[in-house]
Amino acid sequence: MSVNFSAKSLQTSIQWLLECPVLLDHQQHPVLLASALPPASQPVVQDLTNSMEALQEELQGKRHHLLGVYYETLWQAIFRHLPDTQVISCNRQVQADKRTLGEFDLIYYCRIRKAYVHREMAVKFYLGLPDSDSLAGWFGPGLDDRFDRKVDRLLNHQSVLSQTPEGRHSLEALGITGVISEILLQGCLFYPFEGSLSAPTLLSDRHLHGDWLPVSALNHYIETRKIDAITHLNKTQWMTPPLNSLTSSITKADIHKIDWLHNSTTALFKQYRGPIMLAGLTSMDEQYCEASRFFLVPDDWENLARLRLHQ
Repeated sequence: MSVNFSAKSLQTSIQWLLECPVLLDHQQHPVLLASALPPASQPVVQDLTNSMEALQEELQGKRHHLLGVYYETLWQAIFRHLPDTQVISCNRQVQADKRTLGEFDLIYYCRIRKAYVHREMAVKFYLGLPDSDSLAGWFGPGLDDRFDRKVDRLLNHQSVLSQTPEGRHSLEALGITGVISEILLQGCLFYPFEGSLSAPTLLSDRHLHGDWLPVSALNHYIETRKIDAITHLNKTQWMTPPLNSLTSSITKADIHKIDWLHNSTTALFKQYRGPIMLAGLTSMDEQYCEASRFFLVPDDWENLARLRLHQ
């Protein structure tokens, strides 16, 4: 299936990447980054957003339905347009005995630090269970991904890949004898609309956050957040700044009345195989602005998540 990535949608996603704070507190581990890029680098990226043809072609040749692939591809394109970095390799697999041990997301040379850098990067959207006191209580909407396991893999497998014999051998083939390792984890955490939940200490104080709620709480949520209209966000739109109808790529066809959501929920759950991300909009002078961003989940989602917690 072909997807048309418009220049406007790519520019919006790139803006989100540059502005999105990290999820994890960089003081908790030496490989964690405090921010995606130094502020001085951001104006240079405008060169990329002014010419999208090459990036559009690259994305068409990849597994565009995977959000992680989309995220990595955009960051790789950004790095190619930074004056103080030279991209050496992207998605370089490390193998031994015909087995894939891991992959270097991005290897680049930093002219400022005068060093080669191995950057692991990921974008994640987790929903937290009420009263959970650790990262183990945060799940991806499809329940196949858990925050604590992702962090463990990033810190104890992916970021140390260059220290393994196989990783060193892969780097030596590129003429590199040592690298600095760093981790960029971006995304958004969704807190339960009903029920209390405190952020674990490992999280950055500045992390993006939204809400999640079961269908049975939808009416109460709409009243509480004073929502006038709804728009459904597909996966690439998860990586977008707050929407408004003046500056965003949303059109009148994307904006629905509340009744539409009530009538379409079952079909949307079936189409997207589970929870859906939505933006609640408020209207003023015929213009719409995002009031909240939230996941709507089936009423049994929390019970299923708690079952997974003990598996």
